[in-house]
Amino acid sequence: MRITQTMLNSQVLRNLQSVFKRISKSENQLASGQKIQYPSDDAVLATRASNIASQKREIEQYKRNVETTSNIANSYDATIQEVSSIYQRIRELMVRGASDTLSSVDREAIAKELEKIKEHLVSIANTRIGTTYIFGGPVSDKPPVSVDSSGKVNIELTPEEADRKLKVQVAGYNVEYNVTVRDLFVTRRGESVFDVVDRMIKDLRNGNSIKLSNTDVGAIDDLVQNTNINLAFVGSVTRMLEMIDNRLEDLNSFITEYLSKETDADITEVVAQLSMDQAVLQAALKSSAKVITPTLVDFLS
Repeated sequence: MRITQTMLNSQVLRNLQSVFKRISKSENQLASGQKIQYPSDDAVLATRASNIASQKREIEQYKRNVETTSNIANSYDATIQEVSSIYQRIRELMVRGASDTLSSVDREAIAKELEKIKEHLVSIANTRIGTTYIFGGPVSDKPPVSVDSSGKVNIELTPEEADRKLKVQVAGYNVEYNVTVRDLFVTRRGESVFDVVDRMIKDLRNGNSIKLSNTDVGAIDDLVQNTNINLAFVGSVTRMLEMIDNRLEDLNSFITEYLSKETDADITEVVAQLSMDQAVLQAALKSSAKVITPTLVDFLS
């Protein structure tokens, strides 16, 4: 086979291009820290890395969902504890107001305090985080209670709406987490705390101590039991979210490590390969200078 100068020149250029390509690849790996830059570099590894990265993003979104739900659960916990202390205060006032030794002035003072407590309970029932009313259940974009022109407090959330529990779906878990205004502010007989307080105020001003000591105090005891039930529920939700968050953290650490092993470049190996390629390039350039013969242009320049 006859070897011509043109064939030699073409082969030299191909070899130089091959070395330059390897050097470029090593430099890209050093700059990015990644084994591959394009799917064409290694289609199998690129596909596997893409799937792992997608799963990692999914876990990170789960963690954000858990964090948001945990914030709401913490709000429930603090708010329900406050409501519990208010109910205890109402009960103390009722026990005191049921005494026949109180004067009308004393009864009026208790009634005035109950009116202020009622206003505060309305504010708590309409607690909002951002644009979300936390006691609104599935209808969280509007206040769950309202006050009409006569001062009567109405619960806007229907029993059917309150039965629709909110859930957060995280990594195979379905966690119900919401507490509605009907769970916390309505007795088992369907009477709201606002109606109970209104009746108490009326009984106080009418001097109806018998009703205060029986019906009214019994309704408050029912509401206190509601707070205990909901505190236990929120506590269980908080513990479940903590366990889920810990599991997600473990999964995230494992996937991050796995992704790193799959895609991160071995810097020591890359530097060694780059040094070798640079040495090869220098040798190739020297040999090319001898193989490629000078032309008339070289002498003219």
